[in-house]
Amino acid sequence: MLHVVRDGERPAGRLRSSWAWVSSSRDVGLIDLVAALVGEPRAATSSGVHPTLAAVGEAVSDLSSSTGRRELRPLALSFPGTAHIGLTTPARLVDLCTSAALDSPVAVTEREVRKLTAARQLARSLLRDGAQTPCGARSWWLLTTRALRLDEPLYRRFVAPAQVAAAVETVARSCGRDRDRRLRTLLVECLAEFEAEEPIRGHGILHPISGSMGFTY
Repeated sequence: MLHVVRDGERPAGRLRSSWAWVSSSRDVGLIDLVAALVGEPRAATSSGVHPTLAAVGEAVSDLSSSTGRRELRPLALSFPGTAHIGLTTPARLVDLCTSAALDSPVAVTEREVRKLTAARQLARSLLRDGAQTPCGARSWWLLTTRALRLDEPLYRRFVAPAQVAAAVETVARSCGRDRDRRLRTLLVECLAEFEAEEPIRGHGILHPISGSMGFTY
């Protein structure tokens, strides 16, 4: 569930000591703070943070001003506990970020438009019809990895994170002086996706494509 810590508010429970340690440093960014909260070196590879969400957070933090990065830090407590398998959540995040990028009033190259459009089309096809959708040559990896049951972790851990990072960069280029607010709004919208449905967590989970029992990667 989305939990925003207001200025002066202290987190409760087991996160309190980690928050107190890292929040005292003015140089700690959002993703470093998330990594400290989950007790792992990198948030993107943490077992407790969704890798596509971590990619959005990292891109937003890197592209924000120093003031904007400090304002992002209260959102750190929304990241732990978001990790779960499935194609739906990363597809939603890709659709959200690529749509924001394609709607941005900034000149982008034809190559960028093609890549963003292809990423959004794939995400929407997965959201509409699931993994059974013939996605064409642009997603040959999905078809070739399906037999090995690697399509879902590949999309969730590598393809979707790369696509949202590229989309966030395009959004940042279009914002001008409003960059910090626009980027923070996009991140909050991505975090809200984790309130839309109760994610499947843990081990021994029904694989979303093959129907066999799998594990959280």
